[in-house]
This record gives sequence, C-alpha cells and structure tokens, in this order.
Amino acid sequence: MMREHMIALLLAFALLTACAAAEGNLLMKTEGSLCDALLYDGETLYAVAGQFYTWRANDTQVTAWRDEIELPGPEDGQADGLFSLRGAFDGVRFFLSDGKLCGARLLKNADDEVEALQLCDVTLTGDGAVRAENIRSLSVPKKIREEGLYGIGDLCVWDGALYMIATGDRGEYVCIVESGHSETMRIESLSDWGGGRLYPTASGVLLTEVSYDGQPRTSLYRISPEAGKAPVCDFADVRVRIAASADTDDVYAVIDGRVRPLDLDTGALGEPVTSLPLPADRCALAEGGRRLIAFVKGHLALLDTAGALPEEAILTVRGVMNAPWFNEAMLEFSVTHPEANPVLVYEPVGKEALDGMLTRSADPDVMLLPCDDDVYDPLLRRGYLLPLDDSATLKNLASRFYTGIQVKITEQGRLCALPLAVDGEGIGVGEAVLNKLGFQLSDVPDTWQGFLDFIENDIRPRLGRLGEHDRFTYDEMERHTFRSLLRNEILNDWVQCADAAGVVPDYGDPRLLGLLERVDAMDLSAYGLEEDREREDWDFFDGGGYSYGDDTDYVIHWSAEYGFSEYNEDNSGTPLILGFGEDLPGVLPMRLTVACVNPYTEHADSALALLEALSQHIPQTDLYALCPDLTEPVKQPDADWVIAQYDEEIARLQAELDAAQPKDRQQAEQTMNDWQAEYDRYLTKGIWLIPQEKLDWYRANGDRVTVAVSTWFQNVGQEASELMRQYDAGLIDARAFLAALDRKARMMALEQG
Repeated sequence: MMREHMIALLLAFALLTACAAAEGNLLMKTEGSLCDALLYDGETLYAVAGQFYTWRANDTQVTAWRDEIELPGPEDGQADGLFSLRGAFDGVRFFLSDGKLCGARLLKNADDEVEALQLCDVTLTGDGAVRAENIRSLSVPKKIREEGLYGIGDLCVWDGALYMIATGDRGEYVCIVESGHSETMRIESLSDWGGGRLYPTASGVLLTEVSYDGQPRTSLYRISPEAGKAPVCDFADVRVRIAASADTDDVYAVIDGRVRPLDLDTGALGEPVTSLPLPADRCALAEGGRRLIAFVKGHLALLDTAGALPEEAILTVRGVMNAPWFNEAMLEFSVTHPEANPVLVYEPVGKEALDGMLTRSADPDVMLLPCDDDVYDPLLRRGYLLPLDDSATLKNLASRFYTGIQVKITEQGRLCALPLAVDGEGIGVGEAVLNKLGFQLSDVPDTWQGFLDFIENDIRPRLGRLGEHDRFTYDEMERHTFRSLLRNEILNDWVQCADAAGVVPDYGDPRLLGLLERVDAMDLSAYGLEEDREREDWDFFDGGGYSYGDDTDYVIHWSAEYGFSEYNEDNSGTPLILGFGEDLPGVLPMRLTVACVNPYTEHADSALALLEALSQHIPQTDLYALCPDLTEPVKQPDADWVIAQYDEEIARLQAELDAAQPKDRQQAEQTMNDWQAEYDRYLTKGIWLIPQEKLDWYRANGDRVTVAVSTWFQNVGQEASELMRQYDAGLIDARAFLAALDRKARMMALEQG
C-alpha cells in the first residue's frame, strides 16, 4: 500500500512539475488533511491523514515515515509503547527547539482528564521509523486544568520559552512556559472564534488570532512573557495566512491569493510577489525567506518570493465553491496556464458586483454564484455577463442541457454562464411505506391542494398500519416544525412554478392564501408528531430539532433529492412534483452554481480558458442532471474494489464455516448470512452512483426541469425574512403575511426597473 501511495504521488507530481518548473514553482498532491507542518533540516516535514512525510522540494523527493513514534523501553519510570500520529488532539504535535525536532502530546488519566504535557526529542531513523528520546513531562497547573484543557495546536520555542496554543472548554489561549517549569505558565486568551497560530522569527514570536463580527478579522501580535500580546496590525474583512522565517524577520501575508511582504514595524503590505490559486491552509518560509511553502487544499506548493507580480497579471475568481473536483481543476489550471496566475477569492459575489458594472470595474474577472442568488438574474438580464459563444467547447456542452436550464444561462440567444454544480431537493414520499398503507406512487396527486387532501383523508386514517420501523415523518419532529416546513415548501413552489410559467408570482392569489390557511388549521394530533416545546418566540429558521433514521421508512420526506449525488441514500424518498393548477403546473427546480465572466475583464482569453478547463472536470452526477442524452446507469468509482473486498471476506467466512465445529456452526452461519445479505444489498443499491430507477424517473420528468430562482423572502438576514418570522411566530396571520409580502414584492419590482 505504501509503494502504491508513493507511486501515485510521484505520478501526480511528474505531471504538475513538467509545467511549473520553468516558473520556479512546484506543486505536489498530498492525501488527506494537514495536521502539522514545519521546516526541518532543509526539508518540509508534514503530517496528513495519520501519515508522516518529509519533502525535499528542490529534487521533488518525498519520504514516507511510519505513522507511529517508537518509544524506548522502561527507563526512569517511563513506559514503553507507541505515540500515534493519528488525530490532532490525541496524537503528537511537532515543533522545533534549537534546531532539534521535538514532539508533544497531552497525557490523560482514566477519567480523560489532562494530567501533563509530555515532550520528547524526535529522531528520523534510516529504516523509516520515528523514534522518541529524552522524554519529559510538564505538570499542568490548576489554572490550566480549570480551563478544561483538551487539545494543543501550534508549539514553538524561542529564547528558552515554550509557546503553545491550547484549546479548552472555555476557548482557545496561548500558554508560555518561561523556564521549562509549567507552574510559571502564562495564559493569554484568544478570541472565541479560535484559529490561533504561532510563528517564530529571528526577533521573536508572532501570533495570529481570528475574530468574527459579521466579517472575519485577523489580528497579528508580537508575543512574549514580559509584554504579553503587543499588536502589530489587523486585517479586516479578509482571510489571511501568515508565513514567517525562523531565521530572519521576513514575513509574508497571503490575502485573496496574493502573497505580499509585510513590514512588522509599520504593518504595511508590499506589492504581490507571487500568487496561490486557492486559499492556503498553512504557510511557511524556507531558504531564508526566498521560498514560500503553502499547503493548499491537499497540495503542497513551493513558490519563489523574488521579484514582483503586478496586480494586472492576476486572474481573479470570486465566489464560494469548495468541491474537491473544483479545487483540483483550479490547481491544474494554475500549472497548465502559469501566465494566468489565477486566484480564488473565497467570498460571495454580493450586490457590489452590480455597482462594479456601473463603473466598468474589471474585478473580479470570473464570478461563481448560485442562480437563486438575488444578484444573478439582474446581471444576466442587464447584459453584465460576457457571452461565452467564442468557446466552441462551452457552446457544445450547453447545447446538450435541458431546455429549462438553457433558458436560465442564456440571454438573447447568447450563452452567458457555465453550470458547475447542480442539486435540488424538496418534499417527497417513501414509496415502500406508501405501499404498506395500500397506495401506489401514482395515487399521490400532482397539486398542493390534492396533496393536502391526500394526507388528511387517505393517509391519516391508515397510519395504524405502519410497522415498527415506519413513521409518518422524521423522528422527534414537533407539530410546529411540520407546519413550518409545509408552509415553506408551498411558498417556494409558488415562486418556482410562477417563474417557470413566465409570470410574476402573485401573492394575492386566493389559492395561495387558502393553502396557507389550511395548513395553519390542520389538526396534527393524529400523526405521531411531538407536542410543541415551549419557547419565548417561534422562529421559522430554527424549526426545532428532529432526526432522520437510516433504518426507518417515512411517509413524508423533506429532503428528497431531485437529481443525483455521490451519497446515494436508499431511503431519501421519491420527490413530489406539486403544482397549483393547469396555469401553474409543478416543476423540478434545480439549484445551479454557475461560472460567469465579467464583460469588462482584461483577461477574457484566460477566463474562457479557465471555464473550458472547469467544464472538463464537472462530476458525472452533475452532468447527468444537466444532459438528457446521458441514459446509462453509472456504478460507484470504487465498485470493483468493494466487490473484491466482499468476495474475499465471504470466501474467508465460507472457509471458517466449512471448518467450524458443530458447537460453533450456528454462529458461523449467522455471520456468513449477515455478510451475504449486506453484499446483496450493496449489489442492488450501494453499487450505483446513478441507479437506473432514479435515472428513469428523472428523465421521465425532464420537461419539468427548471432552474431555481431566488425566494428572497426566505433569505435569512434580509428585511423581508422578518415577515416570515412574524408569520411563523403567530404574530400575524396568513392574510396579513401575504399582503405585506405582495407590497414588498411590488416595491422591489419598481426599484429593479
């Protein structure tokens, strides 16, 4: 397994370095999440996914070490055994002290209480082992124990003092051990938001802490036993990563993908020297500040800091998109198109994008935003998106999409957006439990009026037929929550159906009022729902707690998937497509996240090239939701491997059964039968990424597929959402709610022209 892992690393690296070497930058894929990272003896030492590595970047050599630290035998009361590198809290954290590699972990007693901080020197041996020596313990003083200490983060040593980020029940704080004796430990509390990091430099230790008050704020301090935290500078409304050199006072700040030198005396930032395509998890400086090492979404990047990179040379992508495939595509594009210098600013595209169009702002070059965002439709309708028709690749792909999707990504016949992610869910029914009640899926009406009749007149009288593992709806759901969810689904469908029909939603329509009043008046005492808990104030967006059981079948589901996903749950329910009459038939509103290009960009060619690259990485599950010409079911990517594992295990169990003594045979047969039943379930359901049955259902309803639009009154934080809260809390009735909603909608229409 280790050999295969290393081959995979080197193959990935060979592809990337072939393109990046000319720029002096390197990029290498890792596996799993980063735990620790530091520079040691000219190499980068890091731990990911419970495995320990060193990377000699200049010759691309990676060495994998064992995932446990060997302890010596009993000596001076020390116990032998192993330190596991697995787990950020229970494992070992690494740091440097006078050039030596050291490890630290918390020692806990039988009651899981921390008793001591155990330190050791770490030696990397020639046979791939990691050995601990000079093990010593620092007692944890009472004032630390009272903080409920349970985890440690960054550690470093400077001028004989040990600095440590600690996490307790009351938050995060910095501990400074001045003389190797923990009773002199000093505590500096950090913000409740956490995120503290330590950075040793030639002149002292730097500390960053993150706070949040609507927007993130990163504060940089000098820290010492004498002065505590001394402010250096603040970075407001941006996410920042700091890289510092332990040998010099060189410090860089990574902000919105730009790597900028930071003057510690003035707090001023210099011009960018290089860029990163994605937000960095952690950064460090090597070679006296001449190279920056960044850990970026499962990759290691080594960047030159010499020279300068003009702002106008950077292709800026703004938006929230964190799918693994998207990260891979961005990183690959940064290597194959080094001239583009793409960076992702991981912030939503807000209303300032519309303001920027009025001033012909070229920033950002590419926008990632949901189609149900309030910003998307005005950008599209007002011609503020660059047509993508110059790309045959994108035009050909879009021509395969459902008509209901094409109309929402084109304007005046021109393609203006590329869908990157597709999902959708809503109310559904459990077909199996429906059958137990004597109904077929075809018995469920296709209008909201008919569906409420069906619940009250057909389902409710037969609920006594439900089996032990059957429920009307999710466990522990309160009546108020059920009522709120029904209202939410009705209002959302009203907007989506109206948009698909090409009309403005009419909140004064008596059909909508009648449905809401009917839900308000429903007697829910006979459905097995929990009685409402007492609250000072109901909140629609809280909704109360409820749970979803994997082994339970439900009549009513609230998250039935319209499309496809890698998490193909057996009992997520069949979605219902409910409308309001012949003029407002039901639809399948899919939520799209799209990539768009700023019409005023100075990098149109690079932006189109990026969208073309992204289009080659769109997952199968999303393509199947977009393209009706894909008609074959798809197995899970690891299906062959899983089948081989099942075959191997069942063969082993069969051999045990054949050799079992009479007294053990019954247990062996039971084990064998359990495994075979699980295998059969996998071959029937679990093996499929896109099962035939679900594919057939989706294709049969393809003419209902549309793109979900904004239901602005349900967006938390907006003024109109207060109407929802008041209605849900019973402060206003359905009639008053819809009247206020109608007035607000008319006002918004006038404002938007």
